[in-house]
Amino acid sequence: FINAHNAFKSILSKNSNKSAMVNKSSIRKTLKIMEVADIALLSDITLFTKVLRIEYDNHNFIDYYCNLQIFAKTKCKWDISSITDKDIIISNKFNDNCWCLMYNETDKDESKYELRLLYLPNGIGKINVKLSYNVETIKRKGRRKKKVHSYVQHTKHVFSYQYNRFRWNSLSKILNMSIQITKVFDTKYEVIEECDWGIYQIRNNHTCANINI
Repeated sequence: FINAHNAFKSILSKNSNKSAMVNKSSIRKTLKIMEVADIALLSDITLFTKVLRIEYDNHNFIDYYCNLQIFAKTKCKWDISSITDKDIIISNKFNDNCWCLMYNETDKDESKYELRLLYLPNGIGKINVKLSYNVETIKRKGRRKKKVHSYVQHTKHVFSYQYNRFRWNSLSKILNMSIQITKVFDTKYEVIEECDWGIYQIRNNHTCANINI
């Protein structure tokens, strides 16, 4: 510790007495002096900082979420039938804050759902997803007659930070949805083998089921 200031030698030295005490006021004075004249003396002290989140004004940059662990298969139920005073409804985040849903009642005969990707695990650039969800539409028979048509829709979609939304029309206010990740790509859009998904905190051997959001 040749470059260390005298006030810190008793702390940094491995051979120093554990009971050595350093006057706090003297340290503060020393730090003020070092900030002005002797900042180079801190060259032997390494500081570690853990970055939890980075935000950019330029949305072309990828945003990471620390310690994300998502399920490759998710089944959820969203019941908004009791909400009558809002035209736009946003669900809670689910699957470790990876997804959320939005409902927009544009008029009595048409309403739009939206599945939105919020985050991806570190090192992942995009994912291919298979979606299954119930749909309710109105079929017109003639000028006056209307008939409600209900069915389950299956579709595939690619989610990334640039394209993080999927929309569809449905009048039902009870949504049952299945989300299954089928393919994963790194930030260079190269395929990651399914056996390596766990490295990126994607749990492909488990299903997150029966989520009420």
